Amino acid sequence: MQVVRNALPPGLIAVAAEYCRLKGKIFKPLFTDPLCPNDFSVYSDLLAESIMVAVQPTVEKVCQQPLIPTFSYLRIYSRGSSFERHFDRKACEVSGSLTIEAPSGEPWPLNFALPKQDLAVHLAAGDMVVYRGSKIPHWREPLQGDYQAQIIVNFVVRGGPDEEYAFDKRRGLGYPTAPRSLASSGRGGESEHRCKTQEFS
Repeated sequence: MQVVRNALPPGLIAVAAEYCRLKGKIFKPLFTDPLCPNDFSVYSDLLAESIMVAVQPTVEKVCQQPLIPTFSYLRIYSRGSSFERHFDRKACEVSGSLTIEAPSGEPWPLNFALPKQDLAVHLAAGDMVVYRGSKIPHWREPLQGDYQAQIIVNFVVRGGPDEEYAFDKRRGLGYPTAPRSLASSGRGGESEHRCKTQEFS
């Protein structure tokens, strides 16, 4: 797991922040996610998919492996939002959580269960944490601020055991149809006690 500060230039973050404000105000989410049922969640949003492509070289540099994108997720959290400790499905072999905007000014920690102790990661706008989404349990406590926009990007290792999930088994990036439910019960495949944590060197 590794934090990348300023993963995107400020100008692009500013555009993405305005986009998220407009998107959350005008459009309904394309998928309902029971993990965060009261929040605006969009699978395969076109801006999020484009940002996933933009940060792929950075994520590959962190994990030192060639990657294939699987899917992106744009989520706009509101006051009191949280999600339970969980790990993601195999299409999230390598994940990046990118903060787009946190108007409260106080970074909302994303928590990870690492082998020796839990770790709370604080991300300002433009920062990204790269982690093994399908291996490391993670969660958030209730949001004290009014709003936070986040983009989650996911990859599999090229030539690795989960390569079959390339593009999340879609025809390609940008296609909105997922091959399975995005409900929290479908995000993982093993109990938390069976998963093995792996950190990037």
